[in-house]
Amino acid sequence: MPRQGLSKEKVVQAAIKYMEETGNRDFTLKELAAYLSIKSAAFYKHITNLAELNYEIEKVAIKKLSEAMEEASVEKHGKDALIALADTYRNYAKTNPIFYQILLTSPAANEKLLKDTKRSIGGIYRQILQYYPLSDEETFHLARMLRSAIHGFITFEHADYFQAEVSTDDSFHYMIEHLTDLLPKKTIDSKGGLESESTSD
Repeated sequence: MPRQGLSKEKVVQAAIKYMEETGNRDFTLKELAAYLSIKSAAFYKHITNLAELNYEIEKVAIKKLSEAMEEASVEKHGKDALIALADTYRNYAKTNPIFYQILLTSPAANEKLLKDTKRSIGGIYRQILQYYPLSDEETFHLARMLRSAIHGFITFEHADYFQAEVSTDDSFHYMIEHLTDLLPKKTIDSKGGLESESTSD
């Protein structure tokens, strides 16, 4: 990449490409500069330090996941929306392993990024759960339960723990179906009343 073509966005995208190609998440600016065949001093016109670069990478990772989850849940409610979110979250982890690890190892930064991404990942789950007659505390508990179960499955799957000749996709959907069965059988309608939940086949 020619030095004169550098910009903050290009530095961030180059760092992401470097991590994806090398698997090295703990790189230095010197290593990134060598990868780009430039001097590390060229970065400082666009970023203050490595911490700022990592922050920008985290912004990209969170934005990509939150946008995917929001798109997956459009025009879906209740159980259907939660299943769609779970599938999207798992697919993101499988297709963006570097980003997923970044999200897990930077929880404090995630909170800081809420102003940039408008909504936390947990907030997307909680928004869907608002269709159920739950207290605020119950909503938080259920959102954490769902995210924890999904992450646990992803972790085992990534480590290749599931060796039996049974579809991991089927196992994942079996888990999500049974977890969502724990939710109330009625949802809150547009007028604040309760109605029986209907799901698509």
